[in-house]
Amino acid sequence: MEFATNKYGIDHLGPKAIERISGKAWDQLRLNFLMVCGQLLGVSPDCYGELTTTYVKFTIGNTHLSRVYAAIWVKNSKSFTVGLALPDECKHPMFTEALKGMSYKGLTKYITIMPEDMIPDQCSEWAEIAYKGILGELG
Repeated sequence: MEFATNKYGIDHLGPKAIERISGKAWDQLRLNFLMVCGQLLGVSPDCYGELTTTYVKFTIGNTHLSRVYAAIWVKNSKSFTVGLALPDECKHPMFTEALKGMSYKGLTKYITIMPEDMIPDQCSEWAEIAYKGILGELG
């Protein structure tokens, strides 16, 4: 099964993240999760996604000093929450404040995806804005 949604695909998504969403309970959300991962990783070949505990952090580079531009919380198989480092002017009706236990320094906009939700068309654009914003901070 092919999940690539862009020129880089999800080849930089760590195996622990794939393992986390591989169970039957994730059947309804797996494709959406992988599509969002593909969009987040697709902005550059220098992007990586690694499962930490309950979230996958998306970084520029893959060292312990790498900067985070997005994260996806995968606490359970009923939904996942995406956090992005976006400027205030980015608006969307699905954006919320960080949910309890789902915040990360520098991430400013959050969206929760349920099985019945469509991935917003702007997701790829948001990924690029978040990536470029953090990249700009690095100088």
